[in-house]
Amino acid sequence: GTVVLPALHGADPTSKVGAEIVYAELIQALSDRQINVMDSQDLSARIGALATNCSTRESCPGDIWSSVEGRIVVKGSVTMTGEDIVASLAFFRRGSEGAADRYEASFTSEIASRFAVDAALIVDDLLAMDDDVAIAGVGAAAGTLATVEQDALGPVPTEPKAKDTDTQDAVEAKADTVSLGEQEAQERRYMRLPRGLYQEFKRSGLSRDAFLDEKRFRARKFFVELAPGLVFGDIQRRYTAVARVIGQSADQYYERDQLLPGTAFSLVASVGYAPTWWLDAGVQLGIEFPRKDFVSGFEQYGSSGDFKSGHNCPEFCDLTSFKPALAVALVFEPRMRLYARPTGLVKPYTVLGLSMRIYDGYDTPDYVQVSYPNRSGVQSFGPTGGVGLAFDTHPRANAFLEGTYTHLLEPGTFESNPRAVYFPPTPESGLGMVMAVRAGVGARF
Repeated sequence: GTVVLPALHGADPTSKVGAEIVYAELIQALSDRQINVMDSQDLSARIGALATNCSTRESCPGDIWSSVEGRIVVKGSVTMTGEDIVASLAFFRRGSEGAADRYEASFTSEIASRFAVDAALIVDDLLAMDDDVAIAGVGAAAGTLATVEQDALGPVPTEPKAKDTDTQDAVEAKADTVSLGEQEAQERRYMRLPRGLYQEFKRSGLSRDAFLDEKRFRARKFFVELAPGLVFGDIQRRYTAVARVIGQSADQYYERDQLLPGTAFSLVASVGYAPTWWLDAGVQLGIEFPRKDFVSGFEQYGSSGDFKSGHNCPEFCDLTSFKPALAVALVFEPRMRLYARPTGLVKPYTVLGLSMRIYDGYDTPDYVQVSYPNRSGVQSFGPTGGVGLAFDTHPRANAFLEGTYTHLLEPGTFESNPRAVYFPPTPESGLGMVMAVRAGVGARF
């Protein structure tokens, strides 16, 4: 970026809000003038911890020039009382030891954009100067505190005069009350806190981060989780194939493929984000190890006429059930959780999502005269719901226990060519659902 803009400094919670307001307006004003900007996030990604307190560190920007490509660094601090802001900026050019210019002004938060426009004009002028030109008097109020009365956009609007029926003290008291209410509302929205919890924060005397950590508040957090568990329901797959043999070769097959009740071990991992305290959304990926089995058979006839006239079982028929084998199923589940409590060690929640399981296929064994068809993998899916308990044992870590129920919509039972044989195996039916119980751990950041 042509201009490096570290985060502005605010000493107290209210001033931090003011610093964020001014910072956002500076970014916008510089962008409006087509000036490339390296913001605080880009700077942190480039130089790490050196970016956190650049605006208050005397050695900055001298200790970061070698790591950035910008031509100008803008440092600053903001103090905010009610709606009144005092902002001080220092502009540094590459190759110069001291500040090339300073700009300090007082204004209300409503016209912070006008202050930002003047600051952007100073940056524009500094970028246009040659290195050997002396820098003096570039800013609209260089080095001195000023009240912004007129800027690049014209005269600054002033507050309307109080009505004659009101005393000056009453007007000021009313304005202070309104300003404080707007300021607190803005801070509460920034912290994503309910009203009651925000009032508790104001009484606590703690910083924002300390209060949120103490209350185990989850809003605006990414998370990763890992959870082993057990799965019950229609997860065991059974494939049945019975051949009709005319003479010495099979000419038709009866097939049935279905999911039946069983149990399996599972291991899932989740990633997601919590935009607010009562909701998080993510994707769960995992692997399960159910069983699958194969039932094969044949009915043998001398000719097609023999098949039509009557059956030859049991003398010339066979039905073999192979021992169940270990299978693999992949789990994919987009989901969201709704929490009943914003704070505390234990947070009950409900789960809503869509669960999908992808099963591997069959490589079927064959007889000398009969080759059974192989089967590809199948997918089962359906809506999922459940309940759970989150245990926030640490500000950045948690454990959880949950149970979910999935109502299966697919795949149902696949059955093909039932008239190919006289005695197909006895039909079986599943439960139409899958249940899972999991206990896991997670981290938030």
